[in-house]
Amino acid sequence: MTDTDSPQRANIGWNVLDEWGIGALAIVAAGMMAYAAIVLSYLDYVPLWDGRIYADCVLDAAERLSFGALGCAGHNSQAYILPLALAARFAPAAPGSIVPLVVTNVVLGLMALAALARLLGHVLPGRQRAAERALACCAFAVHPLFTASTLQPNIDFGTLVFALPCVCALIERRVMAATVLGCFLVFTKEPALIVYASFVLSALFVLVARPAGTWRAALAECRPFAPLVVPLVLAGVYLAPSLVEIIPDLLWSGDSPPGLAAGAVTARMLIDAIDLNYGLGLFVLSFMWVPTIVIVGDLGVAPMMTRLGGRADVGSPGPGGPTRAIVYGTLVMTLVLTRYKSFSNFRYFLTLYPFFVVICAVALAKRVRWRPARLGVTGVLVVLFAVSNFRTIDPVSRAVFGTFPFGAHDLLDMTANTGECCGHGRDQLVYNLEFTAIATLQDEALAQIRPTADTVLSMDTQANWYTVGPVDPVTFRRTLDRAGAIEPRVLDTRDLGKASSLPEEMFYFAFANVENQQSLAWLADRYTVSAVLAFDERGYTLRVYRMARREG
Repeated sequence: MTDTDSPQRANIGWNVLDEWGIGALAIVAAGMMAYAAIVLSYLDYVPLWDGRIYADCVLDAAERLSFGALGCAGHNSQAYILPLALAARFAPAAPGSIVPLVVTNVVLGLMALAALARLLGHVLPGRQRAAERALACCAFAVHPLFTASTLQPNIDFGTLVFALPCVCALIERRVMAATVLGCFLVFTKEPALIVYASFVLSALFVLVARPAGTWRAALAECRPFAPLVVPLVLAGVYLAPSLVEIIPDLLWSGDSPPGLAAGAVTARMLIDAIDLNYGLGLFVLSFMWVPTIVIVGDLGVAPMMTRLGGRADVGSPGPGGPTRAIVYGTLVMTLVLTRYKSFSNFRYFLTLYPFFVVICAVALAKRVRWRPARLGVTGVLVVLFAVSNFRTIDPVSRAVFGTFPFGAHDLLDMTANTGECCGHGRDQLVYNLEFTAIATLQDEALAQIRPTADTVLSMDTQANWYTVGPVDPVTFRRTLDRAGAIEPRVLDTRDLGKASSLPEEMFYFAFANVENQQSLAWLADRYTVSAVLAFDERGYTLRVYRMARREG
C-alpha cells in the first residue's frame, strides 16, 4: 500500500501524544466535557414518546436480564440494551431513575467520540493537522442530534456507538477486533447490518481488492478477512424469519404518510416528499448545510482545477485508502438507509452524521490552503452546533422546514413537508434539546393538578403517544417507577368521541406540538371551561383547560 494515510500505522503503534500534541488533545477533551455537561444537565428529564418505550424496555430488561427481554420494540437491540440494563439494575439510584441510563449513554458516547478522533487521525494524519482533527471531533461532540439522542432513549444511538470503533478496526485491518465489534453492531438494530456491510465492502474494495490489481490476487488478499462475514451470518440467521415478512415493506412502503404510501411500486423508488425531508435532515438541519457546502465545493473544485491547470495544496491529504473507504461506505449507507420510507425521526440516520463531519474535514484540508481559514470554519461550526442544542436558530432550517410557535420560541415544523402524523412532530422534534420543555411543562402541570387514578387527562389525538404514563404519588410528576405510581386516565379526543359517556370533569393539555383548535371546538360543544392553567418554562408555554361537562 502507498497511501499517505496508511492504516498500517496501527501495526507499529500509535503514539497519541506525538500524533496529536497536548493542545489538540485538550481541545478534544474540552469537546467531550462539553458533550457530557450538556446531556447531564437534563437528568431531571423523564422520557416521553418513543423514548418512553425504550426506557421501559431497559427497566424491564434490568429485572429479567434475558436475551429476549433485551430486544426492545421487536428489534435485535441486545448488544446495546445490555449495558443499559446492567446499569439500571446495579447502579445505586432511585427505582426507575433515568440517571443510570443517561450516564451509561454518556460513557458510550465518549467512547464513540474517542473512536471518531482515532478515525480522523487516519484521514488527516500528522501533527500539523491535529488541531483540525480536534475541532472536527468537537463539532460532532456538540451536534444537537447527537446530544438529544444521548438523552432520549433509543437504539439508533447504540448503532452509532459500535459503528465508529468498528470502522476504525476495519481501516486498521484489525480483523478480529472488527469482527467482534461487528457482532455487537449488528445486534443494536436491523439497519446496523447495512452499516456494517457497507463499510466492510468499501474497506475490502479500497484497501485490499483494488490495490491487488487482478481478481485472483484480490481474492487471495481477501481470504484473511473471511471472519468479517461472521456478524452478518449471526444476524442473518437470527433475523431471517422476520426479514422474509418485512423486506417488501422496507423496500416499497415503510410507515409513510398514507397519501404517499399509496403510490405505485416504481414511484416509491423515485424522489418524493419523504426523500426531500430526509435530504433536508441529513444535509441542511441544524447548520448541516455548512459541511454540505464544503463537501459539494470539494466535488466541484477538483474537476474545475484540473481543467484550469491548477493544483491542490501540496500538503493536503490525497484521496487515500481510508478516506475512500469512508466516502464509499457512507455513500452506500446513505443510499440504502434512506430507501426505507418512514417518519422524519432523524435519529434513524444518526450514524451518518459523524462521517459527514469527517468528509467535511478532509474536504477543507484539501481545498482551503490557509490553515487559519480551515480552523475558523470548523470552529464556527462547533459554536453553531453547540448553540443549536438549546435554540432553533438556523435560518436555513427554519426556511426549508417551517416553524411553529412554542411560547416565545419557534421549533421546526418537522412534518410540514411530508404531511406525516403527529401534529408538528413528536420524536421528529428530537433534533435538539428543546423538546424536553414539553416534558417539563407537563410535569409542572401534573404537580399542580395532583391527579389520582380517577382523574381524566385529555389531549389531541396526535399528541397521545406514551406522553403521560405513571405519576409519582408524592411529587405528582411523571416517573419511570411503576411501583405504587398513580395511573391517571388518559382519553384523547378520539377516545372521547368513541366513549359511551363523557367524564364529568377532565383536564385538556393543549400541547404546542399539535393543533388544538379543532379539538377545543369539539369539546366546547360538550364542556365548559372552568379554569385555564398557564405554565411557563424559560419562554416555552403550556395551557391546561379544566373542563366540566355541560348539563343535558
